[in-house]
Amino acid sequence: MDRKILVVEDERLFAQLLRDALMVLPGIHVDVAANGDEGLKALDSAEYDLIFTDIHMPEMDGEDFLKAVRSQNETIGIFVLTAHVQENYVRQFNVLGIEDYLDKSNCDLGELRKMVKEYFRRKDIELMSESIL
Repeated sequence: MDRKILVVEDERLFAQLLRDALMVLPGIHVDVAANGDEGLKALDSAEYDLIFTDIHMPEMDGEDFLKAVRSQNETIGIFVLTAHVQENYVRQFNVLGIEDYLDKSNCDLGELRKMVKEYFRRKDIELMSESIL
């Protein structure tokens, strides 16, 4: 089953690094948007299974982007990319229903792929459970 991931990140090289790291996973397609506005346009034109979003971006920041996404789709998985890993900072995004966060300053690409595989494994189990009921 093919999966689509959207990376919303204004740092072009970091976005490319994430894209390349995720594209090695079988059945994964990754699109990149440079800010929240571009991210919302991408969501209007395609269906995504998972989103990675930065918080500090020009045009529309990650918090406004998250709120806009959640107003349209309450179930899509979202991981926050941040260089600000203080607990109270990250906790404010938990209210918006994020899956988890990724520390940009200490990004482990192997851990990133593991997080994505685990997310999709959980989603597949949920879908199987729903079909049984």
